[in-house]
Amino acid sequence: MTRRSSKPTVRHWEDLRGSEARTVTALRAVRDDPECLWVLCDRNRVGLLGRETVARLGLRAGSILDAALIERVDAEVRWRLARRDAVRMLAARSYTRRGLADALVRKGHERADANGVAGWAADRGFIDDARFAEVLVRNELARRPAGRGLLESKLRAKGVGPEDAARAIDNALGPRDELEDAIRIARTAVRSLSRSHQREVVQRRAVGRLGRRGFSGEVARRAVERALREVSG
Repeated sequence: MTRRSSKPTVRHWEDLRGSEARTVTALRAVRDDPECLWVLCDRNRVGLLGRETVARLGLRAGSILDAALIERVDAEVRWRLARRDAVRMLAARSYTRRGLADALVRKGHERADANGVAGWAADRGFIDDARFAEVLVRNELARRPAGRGLLESKLRAKGVGPEDAARAIDNALGPRDELEDAIRIARTAVRSLSRSHQREVVQRRAVGRLGRRGFSGEVARRAVERALREVSG
């Protein structure tokens, strides 16, 4: 016989919407959110509510959770469940405002709730798109030189807006010599490709590699020509 776990199973609030009335079997404190209580039905966690809401509604063990009551608290429960997921996600890694909202939607939260929670996180300083952009650009350049095109693409993919992206890139690339950065990449590419390819192939493929690192066509061509001259000696 399989032994049942004593730990309540977490179920999504959606399971109750549109279902028959259920009896609240317990209200439990939320360990990492003291202003909230878990609502349990048949040992299953079905939603989060603020303590003030619980007191206002007179909810307690034995209360009937029917369609009318679910409708009254639906928005708060969905928002608090989304906020709980957001806090856990932000504890694990950084997000942009749009990136957090998109991640919450992928976890099954409705877009309006996801956007609202992302805004809540930004208002409290848990999210800072400008700082996120600066860190991403700095880390990318520390790993390997890159051009503006690649940095813009990476920031856009993470949900950074154009103004924050442009500011972070300008600040990072301003003191750097773009051509010298490109030449560093070109030297490695040319040395590697020259072992098994003719000059024309080496030149074409090396320019392509620099293009994928975000350098413009003109800068890539100049850098590869310089690297080819150095290799040919």
